[in-house]
Amino acid sequence: MRFGRQMKRMLKKPREVQELAKGSMFLVTVALCLGLIIMSAGIENYFVNDLKINARNLARGYTHSLRKTVEASGAVRQLISEKLRYAVDITSDLSGSFSNEVLRDVAKEIDVDEIDVYSPEGKILYSNLSAYLGWVAPKGHPVQQFIASSLSFHVDPLRENTISRQLVLYGYQRLEDGRVIQVGKNAKHLEGLLSGFELERMMDEMRKDEDVSYVTYIDEDRIVLGSSTGREAGSYLPIKDQENSLLESLRGGQILGAPVDSIYEVEEPVLLNGVESGRLVIGLSLERTKREILHLNRIFTVVFVMIYLAAILMLYLYHYKSARLHTMAYEDEVTMLPNLKYFRSELEYLFMSPKREKLAVMLLQLPRFSKISMARGHEQGERLLEEMGKTFRQMEEEHLSFFKHSDEKFLVLIKDYEDREDLVRILSAISRISSTREPEQMSRFSTLRFGVVEVREQDRSVEKVLKEALIALNHAELHQGLYYSFFDQDMEQKVERETKVEAELRQVLQNQEEEDLYLLYQPIIGEKGEKISSVEALARLKTPALGEVSPLEFIPVAEKNGLMGLLGLRILEKACVFSKTLEKRGIPLRISVNISGLQILEDDFIRKVHEVLKEKEVSAASLSLEITESVFLGNYDIINLKLKTLREMGMTISIDDFGTGYSSFARLKELHVDGVKIDRYFVRRITKLPEEELISSDIIRMVHRYGLYTVAEGVEHEEELSYLLKEGCDFIQGYYYSKPLPETEFIDFWADFNNEKLEGSV
Repeated sequence: MRFGRQMKRMLKKPREVQELAKGSMFLVTVALCLGLIIMSAGIENYFVNDLKINARNLARGYTHSLRKTVEASGAVRQLISEKLRYAVDITSDLSGSFSNEVLRDVAKEIDVDEIDVYSPEGKILYSNLSAYLGWVAPKGHPVQQFIASSLSFHVDPLRENTISRQLVLYGYQRLEDGRVIQVGKNAKHLEGLLSGFELERMMDEMRKDEDVSYVTYIDEDRIVLGSSTGREAGSYLPIKDQENSLLESLRGGQILGAPVDSIYEVEEPVLLNGVESGRLVIGLSLERTKREILHLNRIFTVVFVMIYLAAILMLYLYHYKSARLHTMAYEDEVTMLPNLKYFRSELEYLFMSPKREKLAVMLLQLPRFSKISMARGHEQGERLLEEMGKTFRQMEEEHLSFFKHSDEKFLVLIKDYEDREDLVRILSAISRISSTREPEQMSRFSTLRFGVVEVREQDRSVEKVLKEALIALNHAELHQGLYYSFFDQDMEQKVERETKVEAELRQVLQNQEEEDLYLLYQPIIGEKGEKISSVEALARLKTPALGEVSPLEFIPVAEKNGLMGLLGLRILEKACVFSKTLEKRGIPLRISVNISGLQILEDDFIRKVHEVLKEKEVSAASLSLEITESVFLGNYDIINLKLKTLREMGMTISIDDFGTGYSSFARLKELHVDGVKIDRYFVRRITKLPEEELISSDIIRMVHRYGLYTVAEGVEHEEELSYLLKEGCDFIQGYYYSKPLPETEFIDFWADFNNEKLEGSV
């Protein structure tokens, strides 16, 4: 099952689809070739077996017709043997008057070809053939074998004469004095005797069969007794290697470099009274069989080729469709890179490998990609992605793969790397090429950011790896000085903490009666420290699950997760309720409320503020809104117009954390604001730097020049207070006077502060 799952994942890979198509077509081709070979061999075997059976049946049929002829031939051989014995007997009677002349007369009279008289040592003493006189039979010769035997008379099988090389039938007679008489009859004379029994005529009749090329009859010693080919009677017929010659002949080949006869020989014994008296050799022509084999091979080849072409066409259409589907499912159409789904499959496959390679995953982002599309058009954005995809494909190696994650994110899978320095070198190389193909004016958009995860041995979840890579990338985004970040457990814990804070915040905002979200109030002192001029509402969060949560933690979480509008509205409502409480108690204080840039950018922000003021029965003049100066970046005109509307409603507007963000004194006069709050960064430097190096006084003077008031926040020491009052700062806020207080404590503080000032004046 595991192997099956691995194969299934491999078949899903889009880059293997074409290889799979090639492989399947190759297998079909191999299967066709094997099929043709097996088919051809099968056809050959069928015809060979059929030929053998037919040849055997044919031979058996002919042997029955030859029996009488063979019987006659046997009788002739018996007559010849008796004739030889007769000739030997006559010659033996002349043993006292042997001479060459006498032997010639006797040979002519009894119609034999050769009469020889041998000495006991095997030397020819007398002969009717003068050329043989004095010849000595060598050791092992049939004459020597007869001399050494105890026989008195013997007839040899038909054999070759040692001197003349002609086939001769010999008979021997031993005389009383040890000499030996040899009488021989030439084989060509035997042929004449056999013809009287019509053996040749019968063989000619056999040849009338269209498949029979020749017929030969041989005795038990393979001596030819008759043949339709004109082979000389008495000659020796060698044994033929039938199997090899048959197959080679059918295939048109050669044996040992020599052409193969297109003849198949079959031998069938001719039995007389159950004893083999000779063999019938029939040579069958293979031409018709070869033609039939060739014809069938051609037919089947055409059929196989048609099947092959149909299979190839079906495979091509199937793989073409599969390739398109796989491309749509697993490949990004713009960058031509494998997509996130393919990455998951690839990583899962690597996780299943019994021998895990060292793995790392990079999630890289092209920051502000949407700016490119908006500034230069969607086509320009796609061109940038195409160029990056092309560059990444060129960079791919065996251990380096690129994938498309989303519109502006890519994934890099690194296998078998050495260490973190190796990973840094890789991401540095990727970062260097990211802007080389873009115009100079776009280079600021092309700086890549990387989140890197070194996959641990125990990791088996693709989702976990992707989550860790995204955490590392977000960490790099939050720290502007970094363009890459390696994942660690602290990052994950921070994300988990943010997730919990988000969940708690959502629950709090869904419950109108929930008191986990509450406000503390910090007084703002004016008139050179003599009067509480206003109060700032500061949001706090405390839940049973998390305890006290700092606004520095839950405010960014709300902004990142789209909760800031609802949270800001809830804070505004609570501030309005407290404002109504102060009004009832006769405490004429304006309440400052912080407004997020995301909140003020909402289309219906002004309408929501109207509704809250109306619902809580609070006048706009009792509220002051604080916004950070960074909110003006990129949204100046929209926000400034909304601020004008709020001021026209009667609200006071101030810029919070002034001097650390969008610092432009030139445009300060154009803003529809009433004052600025000097960031505590500049307040803290009062006690740390010489007075001539401080710029707080310059900020106060510049703000006053535009007719705006100043508020210094974060004042904690007498030295800071003295300096700010000396430089003409309008309002002071900080722990020097009071920490943020709950509602009742603030009211008490207000009463105590006023009483102290009243007593001091008396």
